[in-house]
Amino acid sequence: MSLKYQSHTVGFPVFTVTNAGNNSEFLVGGGGGGTKVNSKLELEIVSEHVFDKTDDGCMTVAAHPTKRAFIAGVNKSAEEIKKGNNINARFFLLQNNSMVLYPDKSVATLSSTDPYHFQKCSRFTRDGKIFISGTSEGYLTMWNWPDMTPYLSPMNFDNEITDIHVDSNNANIAVVTSDKLRVLDLQKGKIRWAYSETKFNNIQCEIRCARYNVLTRFGNENELYLVLNSKSKKDGFILKFDTSTWQLKKSKRVCSKPITAFNISDNGKLLCFGSADMSINVIDSERFSVTLY
Repeated sequence: MSLKYQSHTVGFPVFTVTNAGNNSEFLVGGGGGGTKVNSKLELEIVSEHVFDKTDDGCMTVAAHPTKRAFIAGVNKSAEEIKKGNNINARFFLLQNNSMVLYPDKSVATLSSTDPYHFQKCSRFTRDGKIFISGTSEGYLTMWNWPDMTPYLSPMNFDNEITDIHVDSNNANIAVVTSDKLRVLDLQKGKIRWAYSETKFNNIQCEIRCARYNVLTRFGNENELYLVLNSKSKKDGFILKFDTSTWQLKKSKRVCSKPITAFNISDNGKLLCFGSADMSINVIDSERFSVTLY
């Protein structure tokens, strides 16, 4: 089928895109010191915040699920980082088509004084009460929103955190590193389950990302999808687990190149993934078969 689309040039490398919470605007963050809110329909700039020219690019944006607010992951200058002054999680409110930065609510999610490290991924819980950050140095931090006080002590996973996702009940969080998936109790931060079988079908793999299927009315809220890529970069796999038993329900090699992005449709019936061969693919969430829609 032919899909209608529109391309829009923003003038800087784009590292992160997320919905602003009202289905008519999205947040775009990237290099060159810019973060913008764009209209999805007409692609006009609604608001823009240009960070200091010494700041790094905007690597992550986490939009609050119910409020006109977001947190952008932007490192300070290398000099400030080396001094231990990297307040990198910048707290913003969207007010009257303007991005208002609140420095007193902004926090440091990184402890390293090495400018190489940055906030790799970030997300709010579904009720918006907790902000969660994963970093390239392997630290997971959680913060009460909107006070931005620590929710739990930082946790070190000794490897770059590439993805985090929260289940439908705000009870568990999936934390992904290349060598292991950990499922944590969000109340206590204790590990409930872990998966580290990175050799799949006798192929050495790395874990790319994880997603809960959160739409409860279809009865599939007890599903967790895990994406594996072969180290040879010749295979992309999707695995589906039953989170009530942690049994593997289904697995399949779905592409011949690494999977670069993955998500689930709002109704929980479709899986969409992008691949390193520059393709976008949609498959059925039950059978993992190619589907037309």
